[in-house]
Amino acid sequence: MENRKTKFLMVLLICIFNFNLCFAHEKIDTMCGIWSYVYGDGSYDSLAIEKISFTEYLIMYTSSYDRVHDMLEKGVVFSKNLIYIKPSDDEEFFVYLDYDRDSVYFLWNHSFPDSYYDVELKRASEIFNDEYKQKKQQEVEENLKKSVLEYLKQ
Repeated sequence: MENRKTKFLMVLLICIFNFNLCFAHEKIDTMCGIWSYVYGDGSYDSLAIEKISFTEYLIMYTSSYDRVHDMLEKGVVFSKNLIYIKPSDDEEFFVYLDYDRDSVYFLWNHSFPDSYYDVELKRASEIFNDEYKQKKQQEVEENLKKSVLEYLKQ
């Protein structure tokens, strides 16, 4: 009797695990597109992500600021928010997907963004869309007003 319950439990767990695997890459697929960061002096970093297959993504990175790491390579899904790129034996790159902030980071030889060195890339449509910028600025101002009012009430 216990053997049947154990088998049933194992089959159920395998089904649940396989079902989750089918939808694991949907979140990464929402991050496909063009990501950029524009520096004050007019230079930029730009990253494009495009799905090739179930586990592979085409990564194109360019930087007018630092042309050392310009590349066009295949990346492999490493985890739910990391794409791994290894163009040579002495270099490895990661694309870190930050779903909460709707941004990505291009990382060299480390897999988690460093707030000092790594640059947060935003969607190109957000950077160059003036209406979107104005809307975001209004939201920030409203949140600031609310927080000041709440602070004054205390």
